[in-house]
Amino acid sequence: LDADRERSNRQRALDHYQEYLELDPTSLEVRTHVGRILMRSKEFAKAADWFRKCADLGYRSDAMLQWHAEALFECKRFDELRRLSAGMRSDSNTNGAEPL
Repeated sequence: LDADRERSNRQRALDHYQEYLELDPTSLEVRTHVGRILMRSKEFAKAADWFRKCADLGYRSDAMLQWHAEALFECKRFDELRRLSAGMRSDSNTNGAEPL
């Protein structure tokens, strides 16, 4: 695809995902897709903010945490990345998993 068409298709996908989330805001899969599209569009700050908002609302998954960490890294928001990683370690410890 040419760059303009790719950008247009990603925007259309974002619009459709937002409409879907109005019907089912609990869909972790769709929430992850929104963030992934932002990442692929190199909108790293928007992606980081999106994943933070999702987490603040209680929507979390392993995939979302991984994408959130990558977005924070791309934004060079290392303090936030450290806090996120520390939270991931403490979450895994409560599940009996080995620390990172």
